[in-house]
Amino acid sequence: MNSTSKLSFLVFLLFCSSLISLSQNANTEKVTLIEKENGKRLELYAKNTDTINYVVFLRVTTKDYRRTSKRPVLKPVEPNSETHLLTLIKLAGTAGEYEHQFIVNEVSENIKYRKDYEGIQINFDEALKTANITIYESDNCEFCEDTKKLFNQYHITFKEKHIVKDKTMLLKQLSILVFIYMAITTKAYSEETWKIASLNWPPYSGPELAHQGSSIKILKELLKKNNITLIVEFLPWQRAKYLVKTDPEYLAIFPAWPEDVFDNALLSPAIDWSEIGILKRTQQALNFDSIDELFKNHAIGVVSTYIYPKVFEDAIKKYPNQIEHAPNEFSLLMKLSSDRSSAAITDPKVMLHLANKEGITDLEALFIMKKELVMAFKDSEENRNRLKILTQLLMKSDMNKK
Repeated sequence: MNSTSKLSFLVFLLFCSSLISLSQNANTEKVTLIEKENGKRLELYAKNTDTINYVVFLRVTTKDYRRTSKRPVLKPVEPNSETHLLTLIKLAGTAGEYEHQFIVNEVSENIKYRKDYEGIQINFDEALKTANITIYESDNCEFCEDTKKLFNQYHITFKEKHIVKDKTMLLKQLSILVFIYMAITTKAYSEETWKIASLNWPPYSGPELAHQGSSIKILKELLKKNNITLIVEFLPWQRAKYLVKTDPEYLAIFPAWPEDVFDNALLSPAIDWSEIGILKRTQQALNFDSIDELFKNHAIGVVSTYIYPKVFEDAIKKYPNQIEHAPNEFSLLMKLSSDRSSAAITDPKVMLHLANKEGITDLEALFIMKKELVMAFKDSEENRNRLKILTQLLMKSDMNKK
């Protein structure tokens, strides 16, 4: 932890310590934790029925729910209002149980401090001696007095404010303190689990591949840098898109072409790259000067559940009688190897991987274009935040490669 972080954390602790004494008179019955169910989602709110502001702290422990964040929540709650704290998503086959610690302007019984600094040499960071420190204290706050004595002993300058009389200033600074606290505890509490849907699309993704595929490996290693665990469920492509769009248990699909996702998806930058090419049998004569001419004069195999880049989609729509539809890549390979189609539009790496397993060696790729593979999130506030995290990780990764 650097000097700025140490200072920020100390200021935050002094602020919380003042709340210890203040909480003895706080009317915490006016602030309660309430639940609101929405399908598999359980929304947790702090409800304040009082006419004054409060600060609440919530920590949830559970194995039955996936959380929007594993970090503890610290938020101000305005008078006569409800403030959203956390979203829990129930996992299939669980009882839906959780434990929580909910603190309203007070510290729970298991949080204590000891006045044991006397006679102990304390090494303060030198930055504290020139820093702008404010202690918010309440009446009869023993800890505040001990802190001031300690600061004076070590010649650390500070300002004094009253937590009630200077409430307006306190509330203005509270948002900054919350941000500092969250920033400091990000590494400790940022462990999350993201569950996504994918497809069996070797070598990029697949349950039997090493690391579940080359693209999944890249994503896992990327998220691991932010203490995020990735769980992947492999499904048929159309079902994968449907579940991500409708089931809160799934956050996103990956790997995907940007064109081939569900409506209103939040798309990441490129995480990996695939190829799209025209594949044919080696002995097959295939003469054409454009994609339009290729589709006009030859039987072309495509995977019916895919949405291809525009140049291919336009030709598929223009020449429907020339199209050999296949439900998946393996069927596409069988149509091509049996001459039911003259060419196939697909990723050469995928087709050649399958061909090698089947002992088919007479395939070649003609035209090849690079195509980005993205992660598609369903649109929600939580997923917008996740997309920001992923984008930042990708930017850092790109900078490290340069």
